[in-house]
Amino acid sequence: MQLGLAGSLNRRHNSRDDGFTLVELVVAMFIIGGVLLSLITLQTKAMVSIAQAKERQQATAIANEVLEQLRALPWRSLTSGPAAYQAAYVSGGKLTVPGEPIEGETLVERSSAIGANDAASNSPLDGINGTNLTLHADPVLPGFEFKAYSFVTQKPVGVDEPYNLTVVVEWIPRGKTETRRVAARTIAFNPDSVCGNDDTRPYSSACQDFFVTQASASGPSLSISGAPIIYEGETPESGPYEILPGSNISEVSISGASVGVAIDAAQSAKVRSKVSGGSISVYDLDRNDQSRSQDGVSATASDSVTSGDKLDSLEQMLPITNFVPDPVSGEGMKLLFTTDSPRGDANAKTATSCGNWAADEHPCGIAIASNERQSVVLKVGDETINLAEVGASTITAQSARHPGGTTPVGGASHCVAATLVGSGCTEAEASLSPFTAVFPGVGAFTNHAPASSVGRGVGLTMHDSNASRGGPFSVSTADSDWTNAPNMEPDAFAESRTLAPIVIRDTEDIVVTADAVITVVPYNVHNVSEDPECRSEACTGRETVDAVRVDITYYVKHGSTEAAFTLSASLGDIHVSASYKASPKAWEDVD
Repeated sequence: MQLGLAGSLNRRHNSRDDGFTLVELVVAMFIIGGVLLSLITLQTKAMVSIAQAKERQQATAIANEVLEQLRALPWRSLTSGPAAYQAAYVSGGKLTVPGEPIEGETLVERSSAIGANDAASNSPLDGINGTNLTLHADPVLPGFEFKAYSFVTQKPVGVDEPYNLTVVVEWIPRGKTETRRVAARTIAFNPDSVCGNDDTRPYSSACQDFFVTQASASGPSLSISGAPIIYEGETPESGPYEILPGSNISEVSISGASVGVAIDAAQSAKVRSKVSGGSISVYDLDRNDQSRSQDGVSATASDSVTSGDKLDSLEQMLPITNFVPDPVSGEGMKLLFTTDSPRGDANAKTATSCGNWAADEHPCGIAIASNERQSVVLKVGDETINLAEVGASTITAQSARHPGGTTPVGGASHCVAATLVGSGCTEAEASLSPFTAVFPGVGAFTNHAPASSVGRGVGLTMHDSNASRGGPFSVSTADSDWTNAPNMEPDAFAESRTLAPIVIRDTEDIVVTADAVITVVPYNVHNVSEDPECRSEACTGRETVDAVRVDITYYVKHGSTEAAFTLSASLGDIHVSASYKASPKAWEDVD
C-alpha cells in the first residue's frame, strides 16, 4: 500500500519535469534572436550617433582654435586679410554662409601674397596655396580631415568699423557623402592707438579696452510677521510668534518682480538679461517654508558665437494664475492678501537694435517687468480694516555697448551723441515708474519714481552721472513734523523716523493701534577715477537708490483675544554701475 502511494507520487512528480517540445524551442530561439538583432541595431545606431557627435565636437574645437589664432595676429596683419579666398561661400567679394546670420559681408583681402616676414605668414590667413584654407587631421583616425576656412569682413564698410572674424569648418562624416559644417565668429575692435601693429606686442586681442555694465531694479514687496505682546514688567519669550492667535503662521512674504541687465565687453561682447517674477513664502511656527515662485525668464546674446548659438534671444514671461497667498486665519480674525502675477520680458541682442535705446550692431539688453496692485486687509469680527495698498508699477533695466565708429541713439545720453572714436563707450540705466503706497491711518507715499543712469567710455567725462527720485518726495502721515513738510528732498530723510503710536480703530469691541517706523535713504553716487585716463585702473561709477522702507507694528484687541504683527514694506530700489579700463599696453604704444 505504501509502495503504491509512493509510485503514484513519483509519477506525478515526473509529469512536472517534462521538457520543452521542439516547436517551443524554435519559437524561443526566434524571439531571442529578434531581441538580440534589435539590440545590435540599436547599439550600432548609438555608436554612429556618438561618432557623429564627436566629429561635430572636434569641428567646433577646431573652429574656436583657428579663431583664437586669428585674434592673436597683430592688428595690421589681421585687418589686411588673406591674399586669396577659397570657399563656396565667397561671391563677388562678399561672404554669405547659408544657415548662419552671415550674408553679404564685404571681404577684406590684400593685394599681394603674404611675405615671410609678415606675422600672418603660415597663419590661418596663409594656408593652402596662400589662401584662407587650412587642413586639420583627426589624431585618432589618420586620413580623416577637417577643412577650416578663415574670413575677415566688415559690415558696413568703413575705416572705423569693427572687423568680423569668421571661421567655417567642413567635414564629411564617416560613412556619409554629404558635407557638414560649423561656424564660429567674433568681432575685433581696434582701440584708438597703434597697439597691435606689426612691430609691437601684445596682439590685437590683448589690446582691447574693457567695459563692464550692470543695471538692476526691484519692485515693491510686502511681508507680515508675528510680533510679541509685551505686558508691563514682563519679558517676552523668544520668537517666532504667531501672526494671529491660533493661525500657527509666523510670517508671510510677498516679493515683487525684479529685472537686471549686464554686459561684459572687450574684443567681443556678451549680454545677459533677466526678469525674476517674484515669490510668495509662508512660514509656520517651526519655520517650515511653503514657498512658490513666479517663473522668470532670461536671455543671453554674444557677438562671439559658434553654430547653434543664438545671436539674439527674446523670451517673454507668462503670468501664473492665483499667485496670491492663502488667508491667515486666527481666533475671530483673518488677514487677506491681494496680488496679481507680475509680467515682463527679457531682451538680449547683438545684431539687431533695442528700439530707441541702441542701434543695430550695438550689443544691448532690456528687461522690463510690471508689478500689479498689492494689498493687505484685516478682518476682525464683522469689521474690515485696510492695512496697506501699493499701486501698480513698472520697473526697467537697460544697458548698451556702443562700438567705435558708431553714433549712439537714445538711452541715457551719457555716450556722446556723435561718432565715437577708439573702442566706443557703454551706458546703463534703471528706473521705477511712479506709484502710490497707502497705509491707512499711518501715511501715504506718492511720486516715488527713482531713476538712475551711468555711462563710461573713451572721450567721456568720467564723473558724468545723475540719480534722482523723480521730483519732490511727498509724505503724508499722522506725524505733524512730516505733514508740515511733505515736499522735502530725499536727503532730508537720511534717517529713520519713529511715529507716535497711532489709533487705527477704537470701538466697543475692537481696538487697533500702530507703531510705525519709516526709513528713507538718500540716493548714493559713487565714482572711482584716480586715473582720469583709466589706464592704470578702471574708472567706475555706481549709483544706488535704496528702497523706502515702512515698518508698522499693529496691536489688535478683539474682546479677550489679542494679536500683534509687523507689516514691512519695501518700496522698490535700483542699482546701476559701469566701469571702463583702457588697455595699458595700448597707451604705452602711443606715449
